[in-house]
Amino acid sequence: MKAPLHVVLIIANNVTVPYFTWFAQELFKRNDQSVKLTFIMLCLAEPTFAKEMEQYGNDVYWVKFDVTHRKRFFFPAYFQLRKIFKKIKPDIVNTHLFEDSLPALWAAKHAGVKTRIITKSDTSFHQFYAKKGVKLDNFNNRNATHLITISAESENFIKKYEKNWEGKITLIHHGISSDVFTRPNKQITDKFIKEWGLANKFVVGTVARFIEWKKYKDVVDVAAILAPQIPEVCFILLGSGPQKEEILSLIKQKKLEKHFFIPDFIHPVNMPSVYETMNAFLHTAYFEPFGFVISEALVSGIPVVSTPTGAAADAITHKQNGWLGNYNDPKSLADCLLEVYRQKLEKPWLPARETGLKHYDFKIMFDNYFKLYRSCVSEK
Repeated sequence: MKAPLHVVLIIANNVTVPYFTWFAQELFKRNDQSVKLTFIMLCLAEPTFAKEMEQYGNDVYWVKFDVTHRKRFFFPAYFQLRKIFKKIKPDIVNTHLFEDSLPALWAAKHAGVKTRIITKSDTSFHQFYAKKGVKLDNFNNRNATHLITISAESENFIKKYEKNWEGKITLIHHGISSDVFTRPNKQITDKFIKEWGLANKFVVGTVARFIEWKKYKDVVDVAAILAPQIPEVCFILLGSGPQKEEILSLIKQKKLEKHFFIPDFIHPVNMPSVYETMNAFLHTAYFEPFGFVISEALVSGIPVVSTPTGAAADAITHKQNGWLGNYNDPKSLADCLLEVYRQKLEKPWLPARETGLKHYDFKIMFDNYFKLYRSCVSEK
């Protein structure tokens, strides 16, 4: 009997990863014995993911790693990973972020793993915010045999700014569990609307970390433009991060407090119900490699207004199934939201949902990944 194709999926900075769970669930559901999945988590805290994977029969390895002290943890992680690879002898190693790719691809190469794939989930960060890291992106590309880009913008960026990518690139969009986002809990939605004071409001949602490249300042500027035209507009900001206090201060400075609501932590299981409270979704990020929240909003049937980035640029045709403004241009984004407001679109807005399901359903992602995996092995 032919041995199953053994694929190792690796990620840093996370104790659990939803789409890793979906990979294991989908493989288990299909009863596909031709593939074996193993997971490796690089993080400080013990991954809760390991317990979750017991029911699906997948092995999970934990390698201690602290991204805030990358230099100190790099070589211990490298040697531990190389030891794991030599022990389990995988056919394919697939990393997903810069931090895990740095030690893992190098270790896999030295352990004799023939197929080494990096999913370029954090493309552009170093080029814009930490130039010294660009040479390490090139190092990762050199150690990989294949690169997965997650949007056309990301692919074009790599070709323009990075080295060692020639002949290695495959575009595979991220996917989300569409079953989850097409079934919000109405009771929870109604509870949020009541508690957050959203009744009879035009609700614009933004879901992102409070960090510079998400461009929250542009959200505040959009609100300043829209508030005089739509007195009932309310912006919901969901996220955490180092820029949060600065944004709160900016909202107060512009006297926009009554037009903003920033909830405390929302459990991921309730996010479909949060999207259901929205009349529009606003994404202001600059060079987002993908943007899971864009696909979540689309599948939820929420009209998306976005900069021309990542998942939005690849799926949205302006004014047909969503709206695309310009980078660093709050006026263009405000104009788009004004159009959404005037059209009074019903929920779910089917052009958005159909677009999300066509492009970003998880099963499409799953099939494309395993098509690539099998083609890589057949090349050998």
